[in-house]
Amino acid sequence: MQVSVKKIDSANALISASFSKDEIAKAQDKAAAKVAKNVKIDGFRKGMVPTTLVKSRYGEQITKEANEALSLSAFEDGLKELDSANTIGLPTIKTLKNRDDGGLDLEIHATFRPQFDLGDYLSIVPTHEPFSVTEEEVAKSLQQAADNTAEVVELDEKRPLVIGDIAEIDFQGYREDGTEMDEARAQGYRLLVGKSSLIAGFEDHLIGMQNGETKEFSLKFPDDYHAADIAGKNAKFVVTLIKLLKQQIPVAINDETAKKLLPSIENPTVETLTNAVKQSILNDKKGRLYTEELRPKLLTALTDRYNFDLPSTIVEKEIDYLGSQKARSMPSAELEKLVRDDDALKIFRETFRIDAEARVKATLVIDAIAKAENIKISDQEVVQAIYREALSTGADPKQMLEQYKNANLTAIVRMALTEDRVLTALLEKKNGVEKDAK
Repeated sequence: MQVSVKKIDSANALISASFSKDEIAKAQDKAAAKVAKNVKIDGFRKGMVPTTLVKSRYGEQITKEANEALSLSAFEDGLKELDSANTIGLPTIKTLKNRDDGGLDLEIHATFRPQFDLGDYLSIVPTHEPFSVTEEEVAKSLQQAADNTAEVVELDEKRPLVIGDIAEIDFQGYREDGTEMDEARAQGYRLLVGKSSLIAGFEDHLIGMQNGETKEFSLKFPDDYHAADIAGKNAKFVVTLIKLLKQQIPVAINDETAKKLLPSIENPTVETLTNAVKQSILNDKKGRLYTEELRPKLLTALTDRYNFDLPSTIVEKEIDYLGSQKARSMPSAELEKLVRDDDALKIFRETFRIDAEARVKATLVIDAIAKAENIKISDQEVVQAIYREALSTGADPKQMLEQYKNANLTAIVRMALTEDRVLTALLEKKNGVEKDAK
């Protein structure tokens, strides 16, 4: 085997290798022996099938496995001349050519984690004024919290649903192609109409419905919806109003109410509840400011600060991911055109390159800062995040977890959690958590 290495840039390299006819034959013999151990052919005991017969029956599989073994061998040899400890992603075969003399030439694309100096990244973290809470805000939230403990009973009168009613509904969302959305399904869901707890426009379509009535309507999910695969997508909803409910006597704010609302605290008082509500308002204000303004601003500032080469195979995979997400909402006629027309498919993919490069760059920057700040996301946190998403949409948590695993999406969840924690940690470090208590 002859191996040579060509460094394209700091994040990409080509490993070229040439194999003789004999080396290929040996690799195929090893692959055939491996396949022979697991195949079953009538007239032979398992593991005792002659190699020549295995080669004739499973030639394509054997050639594939032999080429993969040769590629791995070339990759390992090539890394001896490169920074093997800094590889990222899996190597990909760029070209593979059979020579006239029975030999084989191949090129392998290897990618590496870009190295860059983080420097004083804290200096670009934005600051904010300390958060404050008014007495009116606390009083309003206290009453809302107390009212949530009131007994709920079925409405006696038969009338259409109006704003302020509590509706018990079943609903199912459907993608544009008609398939059910697991993320938009619930049974016996209780909704205070007018509180805008579901996506914009959903509650408007419920106004005027009667008990037992079923209604269909279409809405678009927000572009920043937490479930990336349906964010910005159109959907049809089928909703059934099971029954209208109402609250009984309004609840007074006293120590007994505090005990209901703070069951994990021993002997809570109105003062305890008031402090808890005040802190909740502060956290909500901070969460909105961080999520809607400061975190996006900080992420842009961080990615703009650094310039480095990107591992191209990672970028290509990100392009494929963004393209597949877009394809899910495209009409079938457009999809068929892309399948038939290679040029159209290339143009379609290129429309995602800038976004893909920005996302990969952001991921690498966040990952570097996470290591510097010793921020890690455990497997349990990933599972909990997926479960929370399932519960918020009425989907089955275990089923959603399996879907994420099968689609290799858990890494995306982990990265999203890492990004959130890194950006929040930097904002709190720069601004000082103690300021939020004012």
